[in-house]
Amino acid sequence: MKRRGSLKALGIIGLQAMLPPFGVAQGASSFGASPPFDTSVIVDLANGTPANARLCGSNVQWVDGGDGLLSTSGTAFALGIVDKVKQLSPTVIRYPGGSQSDVFHWQAGVGEEAARATCEHFHRKDKQIVRFGTGEFLALCAATGAEALITANVATGTPEEAAAWVRLTNVTRLRRPGSSETLPCVKFWELGNEPYLKEDMRPETWMAPEDYARKADAFMRAMRKVDPSIQIGLPLRSDTFNGIPVTPHQGFNQRVLATLRERFDFVSLHDAYLPFLYDKAPGDDEIYAALMGASRTVELDLEATRNQLKKIWGRTLPLAITEYNALVTLGRRQDGYLSSPAGALYVADLLRLFAQQSDVLMANHWSLIGNWEFGALTTRGSARPVFEVLRGFRSVLRGQMARLVIQSKVFSTPRVGLIQEASGLSVVTGIATLEADRLRLVLINKDPKAESQTMIALQSGHISAVRDIQSLVASKPFASANDLASLARRTVKGELSSNGCALLLPPASMTTLEFAVG
Repeated sequence: MKRRGSLKALGIIGLQAMLPPFGVAQGASSFGASPPFDTSVIVDLANGTPANARLCGSNVQWVDGGDGLLSTSGTAFALGIVDKVKQLSPTVIRYPGGSQSDVFHWQAGVGEEAARATCEHFHRKDKQIVRFGTGEFLALCAATGAEALITANVATGTPEEAAAWVRLTNVTRLRRPGSSETLPCVKFWELGNEPYLKEDMRPETWMAPEDYARKADAFMRAMRKVDPSIQIGLPLRSDTFNGIPVTPHQGFNQRVLATLRERFDFVSLHDAYLPFLYDKAPGDDEIYAALMGASRTVELDLEATRNQLKKIWGRTLPLAITEYNALVTLGRRQDGYLSSPAGALYVADLLRLFAQQSDVLMANHWSLIGNWEFGALTTRGSARPVFEVLRGFRSVLRGQMARLVIQSKVFSTPRVGLIQEASGLSVVTGIATLEADRLRLVLINKDPKAESQTMIALQSGHISAVRDIQSLVASKPFASANDLASLARRTVKGELSSNGCALLLPPASMTTLEFAVG
C-alpha cells in the first residue's frame, strides 16, 4: 500500500492538515488527478437516528406474471427466482406497477386461476389474465419479509373499489393457497401513479390537478372508513427541473394542495429519474460526471418540496421516493446505461442521500425483475449491477446512523438534461451505522480513474478489528449489464493503526466495510 509518512504519526488533525485543496475548476466536466493520500473519514459514534431499512424497497408489476416472478403457467413462483429475491431482501415492495396501476382492477386477480378475469396492459393494451394478483403479491411479501405498498387506481377506478381492496387485505384477509396462514395486511397505500403527467395513449387517465384532489379526497374517506390505521401517500411534482418543465400541469402541487380537504400521511415523489436528456446527448464522460453529481439535484428538489408543503399545507410530511433509477434517455443509444455499473453507482449515491434525510420514509427502486432494463434481476434470475448495490445497502442499514465528516477532493458536474450544474462536490461520499459493537460503512469513490487513499478514524473510541471490506468496482462504467466483469467484487485490505484504518478505495467503486469498535 502506498502511503505518505507513518500512519501512527497521522492523527486526525494532522491528517486533515495534509489534505490540499484538490479539485476541478468550475465548469469542468472531468475529475481531477488523485494524489497519493486524499481522503479522511471521521466517524462520530454518538447515538443518532435509527437506520432506515425501508430505503431498500422495490417495485413489482402485475403484468406478465409479475414481470417473470411466476412460472410460465399457473400462479406458482418460478424456480429459483424467489431465492434470488430473498438474497436481495427488499424491505418494502410496491404493487401493482407504475403506469399499470392506473388501469388495474384488483378484482380480476383473486380466486382460483381458472376463474380470474383479464386486465389491460397499460402500454400494449393487450388483455392478460391476472396471474400475479393481490394474493401472489402478498405471498411474495411474506416470503421475503417485505412490507407492502399498494397504489390504488385513482385514474380509472372508484373510491368504492379502493375501499373494497382495503377490506380484502386488512379486514377479510387473504390466506396462502392450501394453507390457513393469513397473508400480511397492507399499511401503506398510494393514491394513483404520477397524476401530474399525461400519457398520450391513455387520455382516459388524464386529470386536472383540481379533479385529482377531489378524487383523492373521496378515496381517502372511503378507504379510512374501512381501516383508519392505514397510511396514505399523495404524489406531488415540482414544476421544473434545471429550468425544464416536467409536468404539463404547471402549479400542480399548489393546485392540488389548495383543493384537497382530507388528511394524507406522506408525499410520494418520483424525482430521481436522472439525467433524462431532452437535448442532444453529450459524451460518456459528461454523462458519467453528471450522474455522479445528480444527487445534488435530487437533494434540492426534496428541500423545495418541504418548503412548498410548509408554505401551502402548513406543515411538512414524510417523503417516500416510490420510484427511482438512473434514466439517461428514452429511445436513444444510452437507454441501456440505466442498467450499467455507472447507473448502479448513481443508485448507491441516491441511497446515501436518502439515508441522511430523517424525513424520507421509504425508497422503492424501479424495479425488482425484468421490466426492460430496469429490473435488479433479469427474468432469467441473473443479477444486474444494481442488485449488488441494493444488497450492500441492505447489509449496512441496521442499528443507528453514525455521523460522518468526509474530506476529499472535489469535482464539478456539467448541466446535463435535468441535472443542474454544480461544483465543489465531494468525490468520496458515504454513510455509517452502528449496531452494538459493529460499525458498518458504505463509501463511494466517484472518480472513474483514480483510487482514493483513505483514512477512517473515530472521533472517540477506536477500531479494534477489521471484519470485512468489499468493493464493487465498475471497471467499465457504461458496459452492458450482461457483462458480469464490468462490476467486479474485490476484497480490500485495511491497515489498522492506533489512529484508525487506512485503505485504498478503487476508482468508480462502492465499498462496504465492517469494523469492530471499542
